[in-house]
Amino acid sequence: MAGILGGTPDLPRRPAARPIVEAVPGRRVMHRGTRTIGVIVSAKADMVTVSTPTGGERHFRMLPEGFVVDGAIVTLVEPRRAPASAPDRRTASG
Repeated sequence: MAGILGGTPDLPRRPAARPIVEAVPGRRVMHRGTRTIGVIVSAKADMVTVSTPTGGERHFRMLPEGFVVDGAIVTLVEPRRAPASAPDRRTASG
């Protein structure tokens, strides 16, 4: 049967998964809670620093779905670090 009585209405719906984006310096973002727009200056642990157009800096926690990037609601995460180069395995004796 089609219509509002068709299907299983009692099943909970899963929310759409939001993209996870690295908080790299230079990325333009908007903080959803305060509507602050700016450019990421730095990101450490669970905090991101955003430079505003007026020259100020604001600090925000990187909460799930807390920012907008390119018009999409996203979750910011700390950027991945470049893999460390392998240590030099040579010894003093050669």
